[in-house]
Amino acid sequence: MSFLDWETDDDGDFVITAGDFTDTEGHRATIQDVMFRLKSALMDYKVDPDLPAALDDFIGKPNSSDTGEAIERRVKYSLTRDGKYQPTNFQVTVAPHGRHELGIYLFIIPGLGTNGGLTNLSFTFDLVTGSISLLTD
Repeated sequence: MSFLDWETDDDGDFVITAGDFTDTEGHRATIQDVMFRLKSALMDYKVDPDLPAALDDFIGKPNSSDTGEAIERRVKYSLTRDGKYQPTNFQVTVAPHGRHELGIYLFIIPGLGTNGGLTNLSFTFDLVTGSISLLTD
């Protein structure tokens, strides 16, 4: 399965080229979709308000295994909520990445990446500021 979507920049704004929306698909569309789910808060997406992972709920929480496990559950729920990703098509691992950061590591197996290839994505989530950054592309 390959996804086609409108391309967005790092701030989530639509990219316009020659006066029209720019399309993106495959690997880039998967990255955009996952970033949207990780960065959005509950109720941000009116069509499906429970779709976002709502990681902002974890700002100020300790960098502990309990927090990591809760974030892992939240990410898995967000990815499977609308049926776009099946639990058998991805793995999520959350682990300490720094004093106040957790690494969120996604391994998406064939069918959802570029030309059906594997997609490995690594993000950091800052428990103090709530910022989420993509480490790999």
